[in-house]
Amino acid sequence: MAVDFEVEDGPTIKATAPQWNLSLGISVMHCVLNAAPVNVPAIDTALASGIPLFNSGIVQKALTINGACTLIVQKQKANSLSSGDLLKKIVQEYDFGFVQSVLSHDVLLEYWGRTKDDGRTFRHFDAPHDLHVDTSIQTTPWTRVAGRRSTIVDITGIGGSDIFVYRVFAEMDDHPIYLFPSRVAVQHPVKGRIPHILRKATTRRDFRTIFSYREKAA
Repeated sequence: MAVDFEVEDGPTIKATAPQWNLSLGISVMHCVLNAAPVNVPAIDTALASGIPLFNSGIVQKALTINGACTLIVQKQKANSLSSGDLLKKIVQEYDFGFVQSVLSHDVLLEYWGRTKDDGRTFRHFDAPHDLHVDTSIQTTPWTRVAGRRSTIVDITGIGGSDIFVYRVFAEMDDHPIYLFPSRVAVQHPVKGRIPHILRKATTRRDFRTIFSYREKAA
């Protein structure tokens, strides 16, 4: 028997206020939403080896997103289960957590030579301007991490006599990151191949965070 519950009083989602942090690696510039120091050599090594950054501890969380909602179950639909037994059934049959989608806008990179005579290079990357669910192998959704999805608390005592009431809490850590070359080689008419070093990066990313649930059997 599936649990027939209603979601009320939410869901509510709150996020911290992160800051950008730029770090220069061996071959790339790391632009992350992280106030803490970034272990750039470890990131370089992981990317070169194909090691997923997600849940690795290499990139520390940049922001924390908290979600909460209230579940209401009519006692007449609980198949004579007690409040505690119904809670166990909800935990056994349902997952609560986050799915996140990302909207990436165009990226403009500006590279300068060491002197005015060395010139400048501009690189523009078109973005699809569509929302994409965060499901690549290196950013597997947080909802896939077993045992870290949610906490459900029985608060039936504050509800009416004909309902069971539960409060669901979930938390998600995130560390959005951009990777792009810290320098490019260009052909100078007199000096030959010279480096242009990254001076400015301009872009924007929008995130849509969804606090959701699913049946584990599905």
